[in-house]
Amino acid sequence: MGYESYKWHIFSFEKANALSNSKARHAFNKCKKEKVFAFYQHNDETFYIENAWQLKSTDFDSDDDIYIFDKVNKWTYVHTHESQCGPYFYRV
Repeated sequence: MGYESYKWHIFSFEKANALSNSKARHAFNKCKKEKVFAFYQHNDETFYIENAWQLKSTDFDSDDDIYIFDKVNKWTYVHTHESQCGPYFYRV
């Protein structure tokens, strides 16, 4: 159903309730971010970012299909490659 190609379609197909667009950006900018993980859809590497409290949604505007999440998986922010899809912010 499209999830194989891009995991963020769970949000675009509304299978999981997430904030999108400016609401997602605002939620990401305001959430508590001490240490986070990030990975790109088509890359096998995962990045660990300490002192993440300074990260803002605009930091990822030039990145495609990046997933950022806190170390205990309470929230996820996704910036997609499609301007009509996302960004998304999901909180457990």
